Amino acid sequence: MTIRAARKAQRQQDTLRDLGQRIVRLRTARGWSRADLAEKLGISPERLKKWEHGKNAPPITLLEPLARVLGVTLDELVTGEPWSGVGLSAEDRVIAAICLDQLSSLLCFQRADGRDAETESESSIDLPGHGGPEA
Repeated sequence: MTIRAARKAQRQQDTLRDLGQRIVRLRTARGWSRADLAEKLGISPERLKKWEHGKNAPPITLLEPLARVLGVTLDELVTGEPWSGVGLSAEDRVIAAICLDQLSSLLCFQRADGRDAETESESSIDLPGHGGPEA
């Protein structure tokens, strides 16, 4: 393994460890046991334990529900810092909010034929003025 690869692996481990510590901190601040939070997310306590110990990360489909249940933004859950929106124009903040809302809806959407939307190979999100049908 090269030094560069070793550093990248270490950063990834550090990121997982930090995320796990944030989950523990937010969970315990609410007075919840691991089993309590796992039940709210519909997962096993053993799976949650792996996240909290930095063994692996929650899947993207559970990040938004995890943040919501813990009462924080996705930014705060992932980075440890609340998102302030600083540096974005008002229009960009609106677009970001629309994108996050549509992404959340897409991730939670279950097709009428019983297949999850996340299993589809292609999806599109149309934003007004950004190449969608209304552009």
